[in-house]
Amino acid sequence: MTLLKLCETPIIRTQLHEIKLLDVFVSQLQQKDNALLAAYALVTCLKYSDMKTTIEDNIDWPKHIIKMLEMDCFDDALGAVEGFRIFEDLMQDADLRKRIVESNIIHVLETKLGNGKLKENRMGLICLDIIRTCDPSHSWTDELVGIGLKHLKSSKTWEAGTMILSALSQTDHGLAAVCLRIHEIIEMLLPGGYRRIQPTPPQAIAGLTQITNHILMSLCLAATQTTLSLSTTLRDSAWPPSWVTGPVYALRILAQNETLRNHARETIQYSDLKIMYYGSGAFSGKTGKWPWQKRDMFKMLDEMFKAVEQ
Repeated sequence: MTLLKLCETPIIRTQLHEIKLLDVFVSQLQQKDNALLAAYALVTCLKYSDMKTTIEDNIDWPKHIIKMLEMDCFDDALGAVEGFRIFEDLMQDADLRKRIVESNIIHVLETKLGNGKLKENRMGLICLDIIRTCDPSHSWTDELVGIGLKHLKSSKTWEAGTMILSALSQTDHGLAAVCLRIHEIIEMLLPGGYRRIQPTPPQAIAGLTQITNHILMSLCLAATQTTLSLSTTLRDSAWPPSWVTGPVYALRILAQNETLRNHARETIQYSDLKIMYYGSGAFSGKTGKWPWQKRDMFKMLDEMFKAVEQ
């Protein structure tokens, strides 16, 4: 701290340059016990143009900042200064921010939001908010939602996908992004080759009598049910029922949020899924040689529907 105070004097800064003090600070970023203090020192030195150039010329330190995020160094505090405030100050410099982003910071956010640990989820959301504020030109939230959806399709990482989407939905921007794509989660449960027959637009049937209108809408519903039933044969029958685990569990968790619950119910995909499950028996043909998993699958689906319908 004394050295940082001395940096206010130009002649002292020149002498500190000569002894390569900034290189020492950068090297200390790799040491967990000293990393936060070193980062704070670099933030202070960035205020001086003669030191800023030297810092920006160092090719190693952005990847060290990424490593600090992975080691949870910014979760700590330096006296009264919270670690995430130091990270925020570092991200204010456009050139340095660009290099940190290029060091695959999105992967760090994916890990923090997807591991289910409350403390890391919190820091992941804080870092995401800082990055969004500093770099609003990039759709950071949308990219993370896409990563979460991709995880849901994997039998090995579906839990991470659920955690990412659940964590993001705790923020206003994340909630909006998940709402826009919740139909994609439901579509994961629909059969391969799923195509919905769109209902006749209201203006096309304007002027028809009430009886004719009723008959027409009944025919449309029957056609939709037929399409759903026939297209279920297009999914590979060798798939075990575990293919439903990711999207079903995600919908059940996300349905705890009233906005997401209501939005899911209003999608045409959810309406068609209910027809398939309760009416056409489409899921029954997917459980042939896994009788014990069959019971689990139907139980998961029942609980999901209850959560969304509440």
